[in-house]
Amino acid sequence: MDEALRERRENVRQTIDQRANELREGGMHPFEVQNLRPAANQELAETLGFPVAGDYELIVAALGTNANDFDFGSVSFTGNLGRYLTDRSLVTLRQSVGYTDFGPSAWNGSTGLAYDYHFSDEDLRPFIGVGLGYVYGDTVDETFVGTPEAGIKWYPLPNVLLNFTAQYQLFFEDADSATSGVDDGAFTYFAGFGMYW
Repeated sequence: MDEALRERRENVRQTIDQRANELREGGMHPFEVQNLRPAANQELAETLGFPVAGDYELIVAALGTNANDFDFGSVSFTGNLGRYLTDRSLVTLRQSVGYTDFGPSAWNGSTGLAYDYHFSDEDLRPFIGVGLGYVYGDTVDETFVGTPEAGIKWYPLPNVLLNFTAQYQLFFEDADSATSGVDDGAFTYFAGFGMYW
């Protein structure tokens, strides 16, 4: 990262914290100070070039396949909607839906929650996290799934990001089967386009 940009980012952070402290010392109630944080966070986000506490993040991806005569095929969609609890901590609701028409048609889906922690204040931000969800549909056994994960996000433009995530899915019906199913998991990979505000 450019040294001048790094210094500017740090100056904005310090200025926001200094303003908050001055307001508290001046007698403003802590809740009133907190109510001013969204505007300050927006200023910080515009300078930093990636999300800060209170921001929302939406990431989507889609995949489709079909035979050369278009007689049958499949399509899937994944969407993640999250909110930053801090500048580095993100809680996300995830939804995936897939439809196949290879012979009998079928719908499958999964719904879950995830927590990710981001390590960097650079334009490339690695993260690790955990997720818990439920898998259901016409061609799968309905079950819970746990997902330790890691990935990276790239912020090429303000309010825009590209995401890559790798997960190890652990399928289980209860706590006992979660432990025994570690060796029976599966790796999945997700690449998507996103935005934050």
